[in-house]
Amino acid sequence: MSTDQDFEPYLQVGCPVAFHSDPFVKDAPRYSTVIRGWRKASYILMDRPKIGVHYAAIRENQPCVVRFVRDGKACAFDSLVLDWDTRACNAYCRVEWPREFKIVVFRRFERIKVELPCEFFIGSDRNSGEVLDLSIGGCRICTRASMSVNTLLPLSFVLPDGCPVDRVQCEVRNVQPVGEASYVGCEFVEGQICVESNVAFYITTMLERTGVRSADAETILILDLAPGTAREVRRILQARGYETFIATDVVDAFARLRIAPPGALLINASLGELDGLLIARLVRMTPGLESLPLFLFNVPEPGVDEKAKTIGASGCFAAETSPVQLVNTIVTRLMTARMHRRTP
Repeated sequence: MSTDQDFEPYLQVGCPVAFHSDPFVKDAPRYSTVIRGWRKASYILMDRPKIGVHYAAIRENQPCVVRFVRDGKACAFDSLVLDWDTRACNAYCRVEWPREFKIVVFRRFERIKVELPCEFFIGSDRNSGEVLDLSIGGCRICTRASMSVNTLLPLSFVLPDGCPVDRVQCEVRNVQPVGEASYVGCEFVEGQICVESNVAFYITTMLERTGVRSADAETILILDLAPGTAREVRRILQARGYETFIATDVVDAFARLRIAPPGALLINASLGELDGLLIARLVRMTPGLESLPLFLFNVPEPGVDEKAKTIGASGCFAAETSPVQLVNTIVTRLMTARMHRRTP
């Protein structure tokens, strides 16, 4: 149940809803109706519920529960009937704007609508189509190409933010013929950085901009040019409820820090020709990132620890530190910092 998240992004004119009158009364009727509009923080306007061709009897301050589905989420809220009209056709009723609401995601991944030209191969044949929706777990494409379930496809497209997704490995899960074309549901094969990083980042950013996903969600960004330990660290963090992304180049990492600042940043101290300490210092010098929780891992020598402290690193972890121990320490420090922020 939520009280501080904005409910308005979940509403849509024309969205079918289930209207459960008098929910505390056994065998109270349920009706199907449609949302027609709303005034934020005041009321939601719906078609007046019907039984067949006749309008249902409703009364002022009648308790009700409204349920509907939007973009893979089951939404519900308790309310009261404010008023209704008595016209013979196109009658409306108003219910009170919810003080609390409940959102349950029943898809495995958040899904957004897109229209992206794409190319893919079936054997040696190049085919084209359009990606219609996208999630971290897969996508749906429209194409005239013929294929069957379990076909493996190398799929290429360009995200709306300009980031190319090149030959990501997909497996066809369902095929739905529609006229001369087909809607093809594809699942991304696990373990691909271009999906787990670039696609995930774009989707999360879009959800934050539209308000469907709270910008206060706990996220962690890992900078590692050749992810090894970072993959296992991400897996453990995600199991703990932290959305975790891996950036595989410095420019990408800094763009993400500016566009969608994470709750914490982890930097591999051994970045080949690059200096992890220098990158950490640049982050600390960036306005708005002075207090960002920043951790260095895979530290090759003890002297780096002291240097990291001088630039304000929140913690350092030697190369032999296990991913579980690293995550335990980071999560503990983040939780402690959060409690201190909430303490008056």
